[in-house]
Amino acid sequence: MGLRNLGKIAAALLRGGLPAGTPAAVIASATLADQQVLVSTLERVAADALEANFAAPAIVVIGHIVRTRQQLLDASARGAEDSACED
Repeated sequence: MGLRNLGKIAAALLRGGLPAGTPAAVIASATLADQQVLVSTLERVAADALEANFAAPAIVVIGHIVRTRQQLLDASARGAEDSACED
């Protein structure tokens, strides 16, 4: 339902005052081998998800928490580099 109504949800949040550049993400088929992750902005997320052919089941995340994903990926990569240096 969230993915199907994403354009309406994003428009309502924009009308409510959230900035167009607010981070937004869509995660389709989470935890499965064919998982897809799209990181965008509130202004573009519906169009980007449609363009990328995202389909349900999907989770939509809106807000600054979306940035945490990149921070976790960066920290994981640094940890892997540190482990490789110790070997």
